[in-house]
Amino acid sequence: MRRRKLGVISFVRLFLLLTVLVTISLNWHFYSAKNILKSDELERNRVIAHTDSSTTALPVWMQDYFKWHALQSPDDSSVEYLVVRCLHQDTHCGGTADRLMPLPLFVMMAARMKRVLLFHWERPCPLEEYLVPSTDIDWRIPKNHDLFQSLDWKSTVRISHQLNVLQIIDPKFEPPTRRRSKPLPTVLPRVVTTAYQSQLHGADLYDQFRNRTDLFQRKDVSDGGTASHGNEPSFEQVYSALWKTFFQPSPRLQSKIDAALRDMHLTPNDYVAAHIRALYQQEAGPKKTAFVARNAMHCASQFLSYKGQPIYVVSDSVNSTQMAMQYVHEQHSDEDVVVVTRPVTEVLHLDRGTAFLKKDADQWTKNGYCADYDDTFVDLYLLILAKCRTVHLGSFAKWAHLIHGGNCINSHFQKQCRWNKVFDSKL
Repeated sequence: MRRRKLGVISFVRLFLLLTVLVTISLNWHFYSAKNILKSDELERNRVIAHTDSSTTALPVWMQDYFKWHALQSPDDSSVEYLVVRCLHQDTHCGGTADRLMPLPLFVMMAARMKRVLLFHWERPCPLEEYLVPSTDIDWRIPKNHDLFQSLDWKSTVRISHQLNVLQIIDPKFEPPTRRRSKPLPTVLPRVVTTAYQSQLHGADLYDQFRNRTDLFQRKDVSDGGTASHGNEPSFEQVYSALWKTFFQPSPRLQSKIDAALRDMHLTPNDYVAAHIRALYQQEAGPKKTAFVARNAMHCASQFLSYKGQPIYVVSDSVNSTQMAMQYVHEQHSDEDVVVVTRPVTEVLHLDRGTAFLKKDADQWTKNGYCADYDDTFVDLYLLILAKCRTVHLGSFAKWAHLIHGGNCINSHFQKQCRWNKVFDSKL
């Protein structure tokens, strides 16, 4: 009897111990997921709620700034510049979206300062390798210009802290004295640089001040030029038209985009794109990756409007792409579903190279050829050219959605989707 009692007590203790261990494990996984969710939540909700920008005109102050920008001559010694930078010395420039997604805020800053907005990348290569001006707004550093040839980029004033950005766009803002960020000098040099990055990519600041300041037209008004303009379009609403005012693919990149569309038999605005971010902060295990890939295909199927309409899959992991394609092939092969992807064997990050999950810059890899990074921009434009997108963690696909405009988007990170079987044929 005593032995049986001791056995029961041991069993109860073992059960309680296992319960505690399972609880700790579940809480840890929940905490990790919650942290990722929290860091991505504001941005995801903002973009998912994006309204149609395809018919939204750029605000008047922005149009006036562009006219002024186009008229400025590099030979005019009175012209001042705001340069969006990524120098060799800048350890963390971020990925493609980190560097370029704040475009509306950069324009707001340049207009407020009455400076010509330029872009200057040294890492991994000049931006002009991938994107070129699409209009007479030439954002490239002037060639053979004495000012820039003799410029010591390392010593330029760099605007990267939110407090410094607020100094520029809010004429009434008084920066606190006891902060890590020092106030900007009263008199700035001809060339000032910026590398501003934030969780919301500047959308919060842009939207906060878009209705308060007539940024370009009233810059020189002594009272600060603040006024109420309640109908000014938002960050999301200006984005598509603004991007197309600044950028288009370089000839080399455009030829690769055209080739990818041709090879995968994709027609712009007639396919669905699914983005999977498998290497975000931590690498997902095989089961998690398989679940994410399956759910991405389910959410993409919500946008299919006819049998055989293609789903284009892009990911930072070749494995997750293969899982997505294999799932559809095995489970829905009888439904004429077409899933395609590009034959990429290695994915590169602009900062980290192949070392997506390494936080120490000394462990990041570098490729010697600028064309090695073309795939990032090809994938961006293939996401842009899709009719609809299902997005995941990070900003890459959401950024593509902003450039495309419209509201055909869902998030397979935000919800679980069921497979949508399509019965209709293409008209």
